[in-house]
Parts: sequence; structure tokens; C-alpha cells
Amino acid sequence: MIILTENEREELFPFTHTRHTADIRIGILTIREKWALLGEEVSIHEADEGINIAANIIPTKKNYLYAFTLLPNFTFPQIFFTPTPYKRLTDTRPLLKDIILALIKNEQESIYICSFHLSLGSVGEALVEQKNKGLLIEVITNQLEKNSPTIWIVPAELQAQGISVLSPQNEAFEQMHHKFFIFKKNILGKSILVTGSYNPTRHSDTHSWDDIIVLDDENIINRYIERFEEIKKRSK
Repeated sequence: MIILTENEREELFPFTHTRHTADIRIGILTIREKWALLGEEVSIHEADEGINIAANIIPTKKNYLYAFTLLPNFTFPQIFFTPTPYKRLTDTRPLLKDIILALIKNEQESIYICSFHLSLGSVGEALVEQKNKGLLIEVITNQLEKNSPTIWIVPAELQAQGISVLSPQNEAFEQMHHKFFIFKKNILGKSILVTGSYNPTRHSDTHSWDDIIVLDDENIINRYIERFEEIKKRSK
């Protein structure tokens, strides 16, 4: 890991007049020591490889450690597949819901979800928790779910908690079949996109052959934001 001090040195003057930003003490430990506790080899020198971290970012287990285990090195794109159906005891790949949950819990600004199905209670609870912290949450999901109370229960609860949940007003033989999550300010301040075949449902975690790809490309994310707004105009 390479800790950088481009603008932070001036912003934190005079603390940085005699030391590197990473050597400022926050509580008992310095920022450098906190990263080291997470098992990262820390360098203050320039390098071609490694994770480039602004020196004033203070790591905590709440914000980073769990995500580190699921998104190694915070480098993108990354592709993940569901474990082999019916072989959870021998297939140790993470559930795709856990990756999405890690990103929901790390979000700092806003989350936009466009998903054909959305029935995982753990995802709903995480979204409500973030909404209660002041984050903007917007959800678009298939209107046909309203005809199945057992499936619609999570979107209904999100609505009851003050989260915007819309459904596309489809014409005959038309359906919204997207599955994507947009995180505006997430790990290391990045915008993150999660998309793929995976629906956040219990069935998808245990019985389906599904995938997600995690990206941080701004141009691609902006295209998905445009798509979200396009569908939103057709929804209510």
C-alpha cells in the first residue's frame, strides 16, 4: 500500500510541518500504524504497484476491513460468481449478497438500485440503516412483484421507512429486467457500479448460476446513471 500526501500536507499544516501525514497520531496509534494493523504493508514512497491511499484516510474495521476480505486490493473491475448450487459446504466463494452488503455499509452519499427482484431482508435492513444516517436511497424494481406479497415485502418495508421505491409502468409484453447498484461515494471515495445477472434474493444465493461485476469506471457509471433516470421517468 502506498500512502500519498498530495493535498493533505497543506490542509493539515502545521501538524505535517515535521512529519508525514501518515504519522499523525489519532488516539493511541498513527494513521500508518492503523493500516498496518489491518495487515497492509505500508510505504510512503512512490511505486508502480499497490493500493494508492490518501494519507489522511483513517482506516477502521467498520469501514474497510470487511470489504477488504471481499474486494481484494480495491482494484477494479472484479468479477464474482455465485457458489455452485447445493454445494455451499465445499464451495467457499462468498455469497454475492455479502459483497453488495459490504458496499451498502461503506456508502457515504447515495445508492441507486435498479433490480428486477429485491427480496433479501438483509439488504433491505442495510438500506434502511443507511437512509436513517442521511443517505439518499432510490430503488426501482419490477411492478409485478406487488402481486406477490411474500416477494414484495422488502420493497414495501423500504417504502414504509421513507425510501423511494418505484416500479416501471410497462406496456404489454414489456418488462424491466436490469440488475444494477450504483454507489456514488464508496470505498476510498470512489463511485462503484455493481451489475450482472444476480438478483438479491435468497434463491439466487443458493440455487442459481449468477454473476456480478464490480466497476469504478466513471464513464460506464455515468451511462448507468442515465439509464436509471430513463427508467425512473417511466416509473411510479
